[in-house]
Amino acid sequence: MARGPVVRHIQFKTGTAKKPSKVSLARVLAEKPSGCAIWIRLDQELNMGPYFWFGGAPGQPLPGIDDYPNALRPTRNKEGVRPVRANHHEVPGSVFMQRNSFIEVLEDLLGDLERKQVHTAP
Repeated sequence: MARGPVVRHIQFKTGTAKKPSKVSLARVLAEKPSGCAIWIRLDQELNMGPYFWFGGAPGQPLPGIDDYPNALRPTRNKEGVRPVRANHHEVPGSVFMQRNSFIEVLEDLLGDLERKQVHTAP
């Protein structure tokens, strides 16, 4: 997603819990400029909100995730084991900040949304 000079690399996650518990994020997201994650709560009618934000300010990298444990693959292999996903980390939901409206999420993503007035010649 881009607006002006701000380019965001976003990993979207969804769930039906009131808030995220642990969220598996790709390590490559932290290597992208302005990487971020948005966890969206869905109800039974697929209404969205609230939203939960994890990221830095526009132009800033994702806060570090390498200190969090590696995630496990969601499915088991033929031996019945869930192998480690070396390039994914389990980020605790407590580091995600709740946002009650999509406008708040857009402001986290892109900064000030106020439109600048454009003057044209008469």
